[in-house]
Amino acid sequence: IPKLATLDGVVDSKVLEELQVMYLRESANASQIQAYISTEQAEQLKAREILVHWEVDEAREYHRRLLQVLSPDMSWFESVMGGVQTVHSGNPLGAYHSNEELDTFVKDFTTAGPCTSLSRTYSIGKSVEGREMWVLEISDKPGVDEPEPNF
Repeated sequence: IPKLATLDGVVDSKVLEELQVMYLRESANASQIQAYISTEQAEQLKAREILVHWEVDEAREYHRRLLQVLSPDMSWFESVMGGVQTVHSGNPLGAYHSNEELDTFVKDFTTAGPCTSLSRTYSIGKSVEGREMWVLEISDKPGVDEPEPNF
């Protein structure tokens, strides 16, 4: 799984492309770049005299803490997503899910998750590809239209 790192030194974009590094942002003078890289990529960059500093990935840590709050023993999450294969990518959270996985997760969140009394799922129509577009409503009163902000 790729980890967040800061690369120091003048980094040629061709080198990043060659090593298939997904970079997020660079400093104004291009002397520092933040990127998600594997340990193998880090070694290849170091061999080219590019300094690699591993960073705390706040997005990944926030996601981990959120899952622990929702279900400290993770049994709910594993019961919903257990056995489901995800497709690994350079995503900051390490994987992305297929449409079928997301459909299952969203539906099961409201029926089997820790927030069944605080959530509901409903469709707002179909995409141009014919897929249901689900809304996951989380509220103290799901299904009740209240004068509160919606996100």
